[in-house]
Amino acid sequence: MFLIFLACSLRSVVTGVVHPMENQLQLETMAGKQWKLSVGEEAFGALQDCTVQVAGPTLGRQLWVRDWRVVDSAFGPGIFVGVIKEWGAGLAIEDRNTNSTLAIVPEGARVLLPYLGEVVLLAGPIVGNREVQVVAFRVLTGPEAIRAQVPAPDGVPPRETPEDP
Repeated sequence: MFLIFLACSLRSVVTGVVHPMENQLQLETMAGKQWKLSVGEEAFGALQDCTVQVAGPTLGRQLWVRDWRVVDSAFGPGIFVGVIKEWGAGLAIEDRNTNSTLAIVPEGARVLLPYLGEVVLLAGPIVGNREVQVVAFRVLTGPEAIRAQVPAPDGVPPRETPEDP
């Protein structure tokens, strides 16, 4: 009984920025505290440099992430995270932050079609009736997971430029 009480009392909710650190993710709070994160979800690993709120049991400075949501990213306001799915004649995102389904405007849907079934972070305003206008996105899961990609005006993602040696 004491162990169950102890396990429940060590659950924390912490908000901070996700950074990679020696094959492990770290969360740094605004106060400068650092937490080592143990995460079971593949999508969480691609949230580097995003501000997230995580919840889970803790021991010392180790936090086992049981739930999370994105609070902010470099893309600005209007952050949605979830699986891209077919919805009617277009696409939608099952947003884990709001626990709702949001349609994606056709221009954004064309760019996101290759990532159907993957978890994606979208940034953009809500336009019309529960539709997201995609300004930027980051693929969080799957073999095509990428750090960041911003659609060009014609709906085609820009090419990545090779890094200088």
